[in-house]
Amino acid sequence: MNRLIHLRFLLFLFFSAVQGYEVVGNLTFWDSIFATRSPSVIVNTNDHGSNQMKWTEGPVVWRGKIDGAYDARRLLFSDTIDAKIYSYDLIHNNDGNALKVLLEFSGDAPVEDYFWRGEPGSNGLAILPTSSSPPDDEKGDNAKNNLDSNEFIVMCQHGAQRLALLNIKTGARIPLVSAWNGRKLNGPNDLVVKVEGGKAIVYFTDPVYAWLEKDSMEDLPYLDKRVKQDGPGFCGVYRIEFPMKVLELSNGVENEDLKKELAEGSRVSLVTKMDRPNGIGLDGNNLVVAECCQGTHNLKCKQGTSRWVIFQRKNCNNDSCINGAEWRRVSTIEDVIEESNDGCADGFEVLDHPHGNGRVLIASCSGGLCIVDLQEGKVVARLLTAKEDGCKISNIANGEDRLFISGNCGVWELELQKNQPPSSSRLAEL
Repeated sequence: MNRLIHLRFLLFLFFSAVQGYEVVGNLTFWDSIFATRSPSVIVNTNDHGSNQMKWTEGPVVWRGKIDGAYDARRLLFSDTIDAKIYSYDLIHNNDGNALKVLLEFSGDAPVEDYFWRGEPGSNGLAILPTSSSPPDDEKGDNAKNNLDSNEFIVMCQHGAQRLALLNIKTGARIPLVSAWNGRKLNGPNDLVVKVEGGKAIVYFTDPVYAWLEKDSMEDLPYLDKRVKQDGPGFCGVYRIEFPMKVLELSNGVENEDLKKELAEGSRVSLVTKMDRPNGIGLDGNNLVVAECCQGTHNLKCKQGTSRWVIFQRKNCNNDSCINGAEWRRVSTIEDVIEESNDGCADGFEVLDHPHGNGRVLIASCSGGLCIVDLQEGKVVARLLTAKEDGCKISNIANGEDRLFISGNCGVWELELQKNQPPSSSRLAEL
């Protein structure tokens, strides 16, 4: 027992020692946003007994009441490889019981798929807000997630190759979309949600990664072959809208009335085709999509390249904004680290610019975590997390006074300056 305690203590010291990571670039810019240059570990992938995680993804903060007893604030996140959604209690976390499994088999993959799928689980998660009218101090792009009594999240499922609603109290899954033009999606990856006019509108990416095989977990040509043979034939960004009243029909379970309402009330459209769409978010009237460039076979998206593509909404009415016509590509931000295989541009959050008007992205990128100045169109600072111990970043979540960071080394938190409240790219009004 003493040797086990000693080993756990050494593991704690090792995985908490992230203060050794180096920040490069404009350090003043970094320090104007973050209160520290050292992220702290809250969950690591090697120190949770049977829940040894492999690739954490899709973090989102949920707030509400648990059994009406106390206010809860929990970080929800996926493990795409072990096919679980976890819940971490951000308030009551001093007794060693803060981390719990919220959902097993979170990707709803067919049983036979577990023999070959490298990532059969869920990926991106987003809160489905119960109202499009937050309190007066929580409106606009800086809206916080006002989630009292909220029961639903929207989740991307690799295994079932679909987008679905999850009732986090009952565990019921409600399918939203799994095909385009009669062909199965590849596997939704990341998403952003907004609510307006009684409708929920979700933008999501559909790249190659749900096709990853256990014995070949790299971006190789076989993935593109699967996309053409068994997927829609391309990778893309989609938009789906559905009436919020379907939630009233669910009663926590899937039923025939709900299926009918979704079939009659939902509209799916293709926004754009892309090589490797991954992270996605909203910045005012702009839709930002990250491209995850890995491997050497794709000459348009080679490893070491971090890329963010900005789409702008056109002026149009509802009838003319169909089939992706409402968005046009206006700019691309690209950063290249030659011969790097240390991660890619994936998930991100949007923050107000510390030096005036405009916004910045806090984004996963090649090498670690990047600050991307949307005004200047470039990476201004980078936290090198992959250089020393191979920690790659997958996604970012807004935690109000801090950001939560997921990846292959677990989940971290990075404290923000007190005068730098984060905007939310996961919940915004256009």
